[in-house]
Amino acid sequence: MKILHVVHQFLPHHRHGAEISTYELAVMQQSLGHESVVVAGERGHQQDELYLERDRYRELTVHRIFFNPRTPNGWLSHHGFEHLWRRLLEYERPDIVHIQQALNLSLSLIDITHQMNIPMVFTVRDFAMLCARINLVRGDHTLCRETDLEADCVQCLHHESGLERGELLPALVDLARENVTSPRSWELLLGAARAKLLSRGVAAPVRLETIADMRRRNDAVLARLRKVAAITAISEDTAARFEKLAKGRVNVRTLQQVPDTRRCVWKQRPLSDGPLRIGYIGKMAWIKGVQVLLSAFRRLPTGKAELHLFGGPTRTDVKQLAFWRQLREQGNLPTVTFHSDPFDPSRISEVMEQFDVLVIPSLWFEAYGRVVGEALASGIPVVCSDEGGPATIIEDGVNGLSFKLGDAKALAVTLRRFIDEPTLLETLSKNARAPKTPETYGGEVLALYDEVLSVAQ
Repeated sequence: MKILHVVHQFLPHHRHGAEISTYELAVMQQSLGHESVVVAGERGHQQDELYLERDRYRELTVHRIFFNPRTPNGWLSHHGFEHLWRRLLEYERPDIVHIQQALNLSLSLIDITHQMNIPMVFTVRDFAMLCARINLVRGDHTLCRETDLEADCVQCLHHESGLERGELLPALVDLARENVTSPRSWELLLGAARAKLLSRGVAAPVRLETIADMRRRNDAVLARLRKVAAITAISEDTAARFEKLAKGRVNVRTLQQVPDTRRCVWKQRPLSDGPLRIGYIGKMAWIKGVQVLLSAFRRLPTGKAELHLFGGPTRTDVKQLAFWRQLREQGNLPTVTFHSDPFDPSRISEVMEQFDVLVIPSLWFEAYGRVVGEALASGIPVVCSDEGGPATIIEDGVNGLSFKLGDAKALAVTLRRFIDEPTLLETLSKNARAPKTPETYGGEVLALYDEVLSVAQ
């Protein structure tokens, strides 16, 4: 079977959950005798409206599409993209197309794939297809629990939280310092400058200024999704929320993903004589809730715990750099360690060895969180909020604990239990196991492909 995986961006420049999960799945499928090819929407080459680059990443063939639409609503429909996509499908001739994430590309790819009678599977990893802010978090940082997808969304997009006075200059200094020696950053910056000079401004990928604009966008998205043979979500919570957001106009089944946990080493985690070792792995961004974790940690008894934070900000994002500066000020304690240098995924067991418990403090309805599976496969209990994908994996009091989303005091009380109840860590660690093996997950995906292909024949 030949599988074409579509993702909004790809390794090595982008190393987030969707990219790594797509890579792991594609490689696993190749190891089973299938052929996997990746198509990625990339940033760069802004001087060109549409540019295709054939590449390889390790054992995978990768087609990188640099798409900079200069016509209104290019994300919804674009004739040039249609032509390129048709040629790409004719060249690769896949049996099935698996869309992992469709941002940075055009929804025209769904139209052309459907016209060519190639079955499609679409994986929902967040809410970007129907939420212009991607994560159901409003501009004022409140969660979007109920919306009509039109008037509410337009009002939300017009509300943008900016940097506070006094934050901009230090953030710009950090921006320069972080990127001055990066050839890729200079390439992106100069490309954007050239594009602006040549085109006098590039049209937004999709116009969202009025209620009519929002209705047009959502109708176009849902019309495309109805052309897909199967829509899956990486957690039960995400599936339910996406269906509710779409008002039942599409059906989403849960196909819970797992990371490649074969690199993880399971180990019983008893509480040692030393302090409780609390860990976090992920992006240093507001939406990830690291500030909530730091606030909770400050409430714990002095000397009874230490905090290890692995991750960093997007180094070309001024807002994230400003937030990163605030985090380091908030976490300026001898018992808090920032490990900001990226680590290779092959080192995950080495990193997990430094934790007794892992915390997922996200302020949005986190879809899954790869590190949840990696922690459980390492025998590490997980503390997560009571909403979102991790809460469907973590059973409170069995393989971890939960707390009210965004509540630092509640998180502090939860973490304090590990200090006050000496046997709690050992009890939870015994039950900390990966929800399924990578082989099981890979088999479930291939079974879905077979189901889709049998219906299409």
